[in-house]
Order: sequence, then C-alpha cells, then structure tokens
Amino acid sequence: MPSPLLKGSGNIQEEPSSPKMSFGIFSTKMTRTFVGSYDQCLAVKPRPGSLVPGFAGFVVDSPVEVEKLDGAAGRLTYSATTPTINSTNDESSPLFEIDWTQIQKRIEEHPIFAQAVGSQSAGTYALTPTDRAAIKNWQSLADTNATAYQNLQFVATPGGSPQNLSNNAQELATRLMRGQDSYVLYSPVVHATTYSKDRPQTGGCGAPATPPYPLDLQGYVFLKTADRASYNGKIWTRVQEWTGADWIDTAIYSPNGSFDANAGFDNSDPWAPSS
Repeated sequence: MPSPLLKGSGNIQEEPSSPKMSFGIFSTKMTRTFVGSYDQCLAVKPRPGSLVPGFAGFVVDSPVEVEKLDGAAGRLTYSATTPTINSTNDESSPLFEIDWTQIQKRIEEHPIFAQAVGSQSAGTYALTPTDRAAIKNWQSLADTNATAYQNLQFVATPGGSPQNLSNNAQELATRLMRGQDSYVLYSPVVHATTYSKDRPQTGGCGAPATPPYPLDLQGYVFLKTADRASYNGKIWTRVQEWTGADWIDTAIYSPNGSFDANAGFDNSDPWAPSS
C-alpha cells in the first residue's frame, strides 16, 4: 500500500513496488521511489548523508534523483545504505592477503660468505675479518695497480709485494669483478583487512608482532609496518600490514606488538581534540 514520504508531503506517494532491498556482504541497500507533483518532489527530496525516518541505520546515498514526468507530475528516487557490520573493531573475520616483496642486499652479505655465529653454521666460502679487509684493499687497487687487481691480489702494507687473496676471498672477488655486487631475496608481507561501523583503534607499528595469518609462515619473524583506517561515509576499513624478516633486533624494535589493539599499543586517540 502506498505510503507518504513524510508528514505534510501532500499527495506524494511511495510506489507499491518500493522499497527494493539489496543485501550485500558489507552493507544493505534500499531503493525507494515516490510519485507526485514535480514541485513537491523537489521540495521534500532528502539530503544525501541524512538518516531515513523509520529505517534505523539507513543513510541516504548520493545522488538523489527527481525526474519530471508528464504534465506537472514528478518522480523522486533515492537509495540508502546501512552497514551489515554491527560491532566496533570487529577483527573476527579479516580478509587476508600475502605477497612477497623483493629485498636487494650486497653480495658480501650472502650467507655463503658468513662465519659461524651461535647456531648458524659457517657458509661455504666463509670470510674472516682478515679476508674482508684484504678484499677492501684489493678493490682499492682497481685504479692504481690493475695487474694485481686482475690477479686477485692485495697489498697488505704500502710499498709491499702483492699477495693472493685467500680461496674464499677470491670467490667473492670473482663475483665482484663480473659486476655481481648484489643478490635478491624475498620476504612475506601479510595484510589483514577488517570492516566496522565505528572507527577502529590503530597503532602498534614498528613493533615485532605475529600476524593472525591462518598459515604458519615458517622461518620468519614479523614487524608490524602499517595500520591504516579509512572511512567512506558509511563503513570504516582497517588495513594492517606485517613484513617478515629472518630476525628482528629487539633492542631497536620493542617486542610489545600484537594484533590485539589493546595489547601493548599506544592506545591514545589520534583524533581526540587537544586539551
């Protein structure tokens, strides 16, 4: 049965097929259509962003359309949306994404040139501090003693005779001579996207934290590197990011991070007015 648009709207009536409801994952959309005189449709059209009387939580979308029909008649059409998410900071069903970012490091940092440290075994061509000092000296000869440089030799003391680099040092020097001065490795980056009606609490970046990714990414520890909240006028979207690494220096990055916004984060409100 037709219903008035609002009190005092005269002969403007809602069409029998109105409202039309559309149910989505993140919101419910309602489309309403009214007919009456064109001038009255213009006079009573709702303002985008306003609440719809009698429909709790529905906000009028933009644009609102008023169409002129035959004679003095008109049609008013508008849609309104309400989020289907009802809880604040709803972290229960994140949308997870994982990608792998490329990291470029100097070739001399490759594990094959590393010495044994703790439980880490020495690399195939482990370099001693003496080896590394000799390589620096060898590199300095590129412009002053091309022969020694080409022969993978270094000069320990000014005016001294060239000496061969150690076998392991030659492995690095050979790669440097052919322009292989870096290598790439890949690190996982985990994103978690959540939605809520109320502004979520963000923070915790720069702290070691384990992302709530459902698969265990073996061999990596993570640093929280981003936490962004955006609002489209209806729903808050929060995107958190964690970047994986072989290890994290906890003396530099305090280990107090967590996916839980209340566990060790700075809980101050960045939007709060200053006192």
